[in-house]
Amino acid sequence: MATYVRASDASALRELVEATGRHADVAFRAGISPVRLSQVLNGASPVIPLQQAAKLEDVLGVPHGTFFVVDDPAASPELIGPYLARGDATDEEDDGASGAA
Repeated sequence: MATYVRASDASALRELVEATGRHADVAFRAGISPVRLSQVLNGASPVIPLQQAAKLEDVLGVPHGTFFVVDDPAASPELIGPYLARGDATDEEDDGASGAA
């Protein structure tokens, strides 16, 4: 069963894709159809398989989880670690900062 992730910031993702090259070229290198990439970038269908998201982020040269968050809370923690919502990490940092004050 595939694990799915959701685009968390489609506009920033779109900007980076456009800066990287033509949509069709980026899609080809990521193994995604240009139509599918367009759907993700436009927010029409922002949920894609984790493996496609990881490959797209590899092509764009960003860490896994930069533009996508997990859409399947039952997925393996080892697999989805980088894709957990960044709000969780921010809360932990805030807790640490408030404990030191």
